Amino acid sequence: MSYSHEKLAISKQELQALHGHLQDVVLQHLDIHLPQTVKHDPLRNQVGKTATDIIESAFVMAKDLMVVDGVDGERYKDVGEILAWEPKEVVEDLDTTINNELREVLVEYEKEVGSLTQLRRTLPQQLGQYYDTLVADTDEHITDVLTEIDHNISDEENDQQLESLEIDNDSLKRYIDHFSELQEIKKSLPQRKADLEKLQDTVKFLQYQIKSNRNQ
Repeated sequence: MSYSHEKLAISKQELQALHGHLQDVVLQHLDIHLPQTVKHDPLRNQVGKTATDIIESAFVMAKDLMVVDGVDGERYKDVGEILAWEPKEVVEDLDTTINNELREVLVEYEKEVGSLTQLRRTLPQQLGQYYDTLVADTDEHITDVLTEIDHNISDEENDQQLESLEIDNDSLKRYIDHFSELQEIKKSLPQRKADLEKLQDTVKFLQYQIKSNRNQ
């Protein structure tokens, strides 16, 4: 192919420096628009690969307009011979691998989002059921203890009328036992309240995670 204008004379070192500069520009833009937050980021790698292909295509079109270290650029089969790039087949294999990994990551991400969404729907209901059960069980337990105490008081009053205020050791023991039960219930209430608060914190955390994932 002939050209009416003079070809650009350039050294291999200058051409490699130009290529390296363009690669640096690509990395700078990737850092701005797709900051690397993990060691292996499939999306960032894919975008970088596409940008690198564009640079390669531009060099391929430009090589015939150059004289590199005194050698006409048309004599080179491709720019890779000048810059010692790896064969195109290797790049294509890497591209296929990245695409497969990207698909796997996206599938896994969708599964996680689905699981979190389902948990967000069911956990508040489970929390409400736990709270209702906790209140009902505690109330029933206290009611049973108080009822038993009332019965014992009535029985003790009858015994006192018959035995002229004689103290029954068994009744006294029952009073002490019931009082101990009430104390245990009182002690357990803060722990049950703490358990409930932990569940509420878990719900808030999951809601925050789902919201963050949707914003990404």
